[in-house]
Order: sequence, then C-alpha cells, then structure tokens
Amino acid sequence: MNERLKQEGNENYLLTCTTALQEFEAQLVQKLDSLHQLDVELGADSTYMDSLLSQRRALLDSVTSIDSLGRLSLNPLLESRSLAIENAWNVNHHPLS
Repeated sequence: MNERLKQEGNENYLLTCTTALQEFEAQLVQKLDSLHQLDVELGADSTYMDSLLSQRRALLDSVTSIDSLGRLSLNPLLESRSLAIENAWNVNHHPLS
C-alpha cells in the first residue's frame, strides 16, 4: 500500500514537471519567433543579429542541459525552431560566394 502511494506520487510529480516544461518550451519558442520577427522588422544589422543568435544558442544550451543531467527530456522542436531561425538568418545575410 505504502509503495503504491509512493509510486503514484512520483508519477504525479513527473506529470506536473513534464507539463510545466512543455508550457515553458511553448513560451520560449513563441518568444524566439517574436524576437526574430522584431529583428526583421527593425532591419537589424549583422553584428546585432549575430549577438542575438549567440544569446539564443546559449539559452537553448542551458535549457537542454536539463536532459543531460538525467532529468526531464526536452522536445527537440525547441532546438529545431532555433536552428531554423539561425539558418534563415545565415542564408539571408551571409550568402555563400
């Protein structure tokens, strides 16, 4: 009985943490998209954009470190969205010669 309650508590805690992490992911992806749109609208220069890309990469690294510590896994959507923004920037502002 005691073991069953402990297991249910662990499952509820994991579900709560997973839900919170998914909500955080969604908010972060939305913020990245908003930042990119603002950058485009403002016609940001390459130095500024490079700095932002570096900051975004550092932010993603800090979020994905949760997984490397053996805690909750992070949906790969977050990293792929950031890479899509970075790739779009690179294609538009650093074309291959």
